[in-house]
Amino acid sequence: MLTVGNGALLTWGDDPLATVEQANAYATARKWADWLALDPADAAVAILDASTFIKISYRPPYCYTTAQATMIQNAAIEAARLTLSGPLIGAVEEPQVLREKLKDLETTYAEIKPGSTLNSRLALVAAMLRAAGLSGGSTINVPLRKA
Repeated sequence: MLTVGNGALLTWGDDPLATVEQANAYATARKWADWLALDPADAAVAILDASTFIKISYRPPYCYTTAQATMIQNAAIEAARLTLSGPLIGAVEEPQVLREKLKDLETTYAEIKPGSTLNSRLALVAAMLRAAGLSGGSTINVPLRKA
């Protein structure tokens, strides 16, 4: 979780940004059958991956309230659910192959649509984190590979 001293944020800390119990309560309220079917150990790994993604992508607020801490926790849970369909870092969706032909010239290329499900869901996580007072976030357009 967040480590605080005298009301000011010192570091992110080493712990995940949410617990499995918190994630299960959040998922129950939203009727996420996919999350609730997870083994607790798999849920813990998903939360850890999501927390790592947030910690490397965003700077924590200098000072924060309990409401902001809850928003950060909820964003981590949303991001953790995204990890069920693949890694957050280095996630590459299948491109759509396009062909164009102009007279005798034919060009084939691949395109990943910007409105993808992963991008849309990550935009939700980013909005939640910005609302909680975090700054940063990646604007890198090149996929990073998860080690």
